[in-house]
Amino acid sequence: MNANHEAILSSIEMLSTKLIKESQNLHECLYNIEEKIELLDMEIKNLNQLKDIPAVQDIERLDEGNTIDWIMHPQNEDGKDDVLNDESVINFIHDYSELYDEKKERKLKQDILKIVRWTCNDVEETIVHGDKNKKLPTWKRLSSDNKKLMLNSVTEEVQKRGLPCHRCQGNWFIHHLVYNCWHNKAKYRNKKIKQKLTNSNTENSNNIDGSKVQYKKNKTKKEQKEQKEQEKKTVKEYRSLKQRAVRMRIYIIKSEWKME
Repeated sequence: MNANHEAILSSIEMLSTKLIKESQNLHECLYNIEEKIELLDMEIKNLNQLKDIPAVQDIERLDEGNTIDWIMHPQNEDGKDDVLNDESVINFIHDYSELYDEKKERKLKQDILKIVRWTCNDVEETIVHGDKNKKLPTWKRLSSDNKKLMLNSVTEEVQKRGLPCHRCQGNWFIHHLVYNCWHNKAKYRNKKIKQKLTNSNTENSNNIDGSKVQYKKNKTKKEQKEQKEQEKKTVKEYRSLKQRAVRMRIYIIKSEWKME
């Protein structure tokens, strides 16, 4: 019976471990699916926003017989959308700017980044209205109107500089630049405000603690003063009683003399 009991317990333990592991794997899969759904939602929103960009509207009005030479999102070795970075921006400018000069390409990149930064600054000001303590929404929580405004403005300005960014499928090039700029801007501003608030709370706490210490000091001084006054009063009363006792004693002695 003991052997069977141990075997059963061992089987239950193995089954429990397996279930826990499977549960963790399932949780990871669900997390990855949620992440992919969120990315897909963003791409759908970007495609919808493209409809309001004048350059894209012109493309949509082309005859059905004409084809659009779309610029696809850079792919990784697995054939999936690659993670964009600074090198991706430089490569796009090199491939489609027709400048054929590294210095000019880098200068164009800096000009584009300035456009993105100025555009984000304008939207930031419309949100905070000069309030230095107001936080910025993350890109996910930013209104679609503000996203559309930034994407449209930057796309038009970059097109004027000879880059066919309107041909990027899903507007991936402009979206990458605007998203990164806004993400960094909101992160930096909100972190700064949080730090400022923390420092303010710490300072207030220190002031309160200092006030408590000072109050205790003042209270101690007051108590010491009251104690000294009480001691003086006690000594004075003691002397008064002692004098009265002496006078009483003298009175009794004189009375006894008279009786004699």
